[in-house]
Amino acid sequence: DHMKSTTSEATIAALRKLFATHGLPDTLVSDNGPQFVSRTFELFLAELGIRHALLAPAHPATNGQAEIMVKLTKGILKKLEPEGWQEKIDKILFTQHVTPNTTTHRCPAELLMGRKLRTVLDRVHPSYSSE
Repeated sequence: DHMKSTTSEATIAALRKLFATHGLPDTLVSDNGPQFVSRTFELFLAELGIRHALLAPAHPATNGQAEIMVKLTKGILKKLEPEGWQEKIDKILFTQHVTPNTTTHRCPAELLMGRKLRTVLDRVHPSYSSE
């Protein structure tokens, strides 16, 4: 699902859906966008007991991993035709979720869900299975 609006209300609705699937985080890290610094958003997080960590203004590099992914995704999207972007974005995200991090040597999906996701490689070459 993609967001058609980035208001505080739309952001809260998207987060409620995410939290329903994955549970509540201890901390939510965001930039200083108006939807994240609004009273409505702060009350939403406070009601759920979620700590809000704001990145330093004008210093997006403080969120290094996310910025690396944004840069990578933008580079890939620039090379693609505009048709079918959602499917392409889904493929990019899946690849990112199953690719081990160079520091942790674990995939983001494994860190989040406690298990590796099954990939096409697992089906083609079971000896390389993620599980």
